[in-house]
Amino acid sequence: NIIKRMSNIMIINDINENIWNKGSGYDIIIDCGNILNSSGSIKGSKKSLSKNSYKYLFKIINEVKLYFRNPLLVIYENHLNKDKSKSKSVLKYINRLIDLNKENNNILIVPKKGIDDDIFILINSMIYKIPILSNDQFRNYINEYKSFNNDLKNFLDDYTLNHNKELNKISNWKRYS
Repeated sequence: NIIKRMSNIMIINDINENIWNKGSGYDIIIDCGNILNSSGSIKGSKKSLSKNSYKYLFKIINEVKLYFRNPLLVIYENHLNKDKSKSKSVLKYINRLIDLNKENNNILIVPKKGIDDDIFILINSMIYKIPILSNDQFRNYINEYKSFNNDLKNFLDDYTLNHNKELNKISNWKRYS
């Protein structure tokens, strides 16, 4: 029921299934927005991404590859934009991400349609039963779908891994036989 409701949200927002239903063949989903923002700096009331934000994302991607073969990176379209306001060092990392996608076709780009990246992450994780690397608690979705008992909360407890910026490593990784 949760997957069906989330699919309907995608249809209502005119997001083609080829864009959001991309989890087949991947063994982990990386919440790039969460990782990038965990290293961002605050300028006024807005969070700003820096070279360190992208550098940390690449550290996490490399760490993930020690345990998983084929990660799916979910990232906002604007995190890949090469506008003039971004520094050369940030643009270097954006180009590396674009090249990584050309090489592996493993980036799900969340379009600018007023919909958050969490739904892309959750629906792919639930359909394909793949873990999520994120420090996001997904509370708004857990509360929204609470009427289905605690299925989503229990699923996320089992399928979410965390990252630790200070240690540059993945934590809460459970390996089952």
